[in-house]
Amino acid sequence: MTYDDGAQRYRVQYKDAEGRWRVEHAGTNKQAAVRLLTRRKREAAKGVQVNRDASPRTHLDTYAKRWHARQTRIGKRNANREYSSYRRHVSRLIGSSPVGEIKPLDVLELSETLIARGEISPKSVRNCIGIVSSIFRLAVLEGAVEVNPVSQTPRDGLPSTGSGGGRTYTRDEALALVIDPRIGWDRRVVYALQFFTGMRIGETCGRRWHDWKPDAKPLGSLRVHSQYDDQPLKTAKSGDSKERMVPVHPELEKVLWCWRGKGFETVYGRPPRPDDFIVPDPKNMAARTQSQATKAHKRDAELIGLPNKGSHGLRRFMISAARSNGARGDVLEQITHNARGAIIDIYTSWEWPALCEAVSCLKVDPERLPGRIYDISYDICVSQNANPRQSLRLFGGGGGNRTLLSAIR
Repeated sequence: MTYDDGAQRYRVQYKDAEGRWRVEHAGTNKQAAVRLLTRRKREAAKGVQVNRDASPRTHLDTYAKRWHARQTRIGKRNANREYSSYRRHVSRLIGSSPVGEIKPLDVLELSETLIARGEISPKSVRNCIGIVSSIFRLAVLEGAVEVNPVSQTPRDGLPSTGSGGGRTYTRDEALALVIDPRIGWDRRVVYALQFFTGMRIGETCGRRWHDWKPDAKPLGSLRVHSQYDDQPLKTAKSGDSKERMVPVHPELEKVLWCWRGKGFETVYGRPPRPDDFIVPDPKNMAARTQSQATKAHKRDAELIGLPNKGSHGLRRFMISAARSNGARGDVLEQITHNARGAIIDIYTSWEWPALCEAVSCLKVDPERLPGRIYDISYDICVSQNANPRQSLRLFGGGGGNRTLLSAIR
């Protein structure tokens, strides 16, 4: 172990598991440097390949790769998505810079550049800075740098995380996303699921046909236990991490029967199977990704002339509309979040009829919604599931030929 007067830090030298000499920066604390050297020798003795390059001269991109590998190894839910965000937005700006040369001012300039480009939202910029901070925590842990430059960046120089209020679709705006024929059939089902259940977009994309139990009474049920491609729920380590059962609104039940009876096969070329996602990616039948769902929502909102309030806007609408019509907040919370309010809520499990009553408070005029959502008769959709040989007839004539948007005016 030596002390580098120029860098003002200790360096440890050791042979790795393959007998090669390695030099690693060990920080300014002598005792910590001794502990690091002891740990590296112990790893080498056990035959563990030590391939770290913990040096201030190591490029941020190199550390980002190791950080991603570590995040994946310990099972972090969003490891791939966060690394993808890093490569798209951060790497091209400071990825080739040595970690020892990145200062708080560089982090501030990174934030300002991302905001000025306008390619991502302020919240996404904040998330990118958070990813950089997580990478530097690994660099600090391994002794490549002494401090995390993100932690020293003035908070007022970074984008605000916001109050979490967000924007909520009005009833007509939300309904337009569900029934406008200019939007693809499959995506209207996605919006209908959010409209009637208040699920997050990841929870919506992650639902499979076997999660739906139409025989439950008084309303059918939808099991929400994962998001996207069987990933843990968003709040996997907090109070609403456990799975929940969501009542299926009577109008959503009609949508699902029609979609299962005809729509799914029309879009995907075959009937649905129990393990299929209810609305999979048409390219590969896998779950839709967050990027796909978010971009599609933006395109569809622009297509029909609506302000893009984000997929969460439908979730906010459902909760707001149900509460406005008399749904109890504490009951509704167990449907959309799982109870996490007062201590007593942790010990409260509402019976199924109470949950169904809360969902039924979301009032929708049946004349504006049922089979007309997809120009398919609901009654025949149901019978199609009972008798697959019976053909479906499309609405033709009468009210069925009206434009769907006129139904919400």
